Amino acid sequence: MNFFQTIDDAVLKWVQANLQSPMLQYTFRDITSLGGDTLAVLFTLFVTGALWATGNRKPSAVFLGTMLLTAGVIVGLKLAIGRPCPLAPDPYQHHHGDFPTSIFSVHLPCMPSGHTCGSTTLYGLILFLVRDITSNPTLWGECPRWRRWATVWLIALPIVIAVSRIVLSAHWLSDVIVGYALGWAILLLSRWLQLKVLT
Repeated sequence: MNFFQTIDDAVLKWVQANLQSPMLQYTFRDITSLGGDTLAVLFTLFVTGALWATGNRKPSAVFLGTMLLTAGVIVGLKLAIGRPCPLAPDPYQHHHGDFPTSIFSVHLPCMPSGHTCGSTTLYGLILFLVRDITSNPTLWGECPRWRRWATVWLIALPIVIAVSRIVLSAHWLSDVIVGYALGWAILLLSRWLQLKVLT
C-alpha cells in the first residue's frame, strides 16, 4: 500500500502545484457535478420510467437494479476500507482539513470514488441503451456516425469526471482508478445478465 500511497502523494502534490487556478477549479467543479448523486438519481428515474412506460420492463428493471447495486457496493466498500480523503486525517471528517481549495464536504471515506464508479455505470448503461436503440434501422435508420460520437462521449465522460475528482483534491488517484474499474465490472455484469439470463 505504501507504493500506491507514494504515487498518490506525488500526483496530489503535482495537482496542488499546477492545477489550482480559480478558472480550472470552477471548470472541474462543474464537470464533477455530472457524476454527482443528484444527476444520477434524476437520470435513473427518468430512464427507468421511460423504459417501463414504453413496455421495456426487463431493461427498466436491469437499469434500476444496476444503479442500486452500484450505490450499495460503493457505500459498502467505502465503509469497509475507511480510507481518509486527501489531507483529511479522519475519514468521516466533514471537510478536507485546512486544504484551501477543497470545495466538497466529505461524509464517507474515499475508496473507491463514488463519482467515478457511479458515472461509469450510469453512462455505460446509457451507452448500451443508445447502441441497442440505434441498432434498430426501422426506428432510427442507419446512423453509424451518431453511434460513434455517442460512444466516444459516453466513454470519455466518466474519465473526465475522474480527473475532476483528483484536480479538486476530493480523491486520490488510486480512488478513481478503483472506482473506474469497479464501475466497469458492475456494468459488464449487468450487461451479461441482461443478454444471457434475462433474454
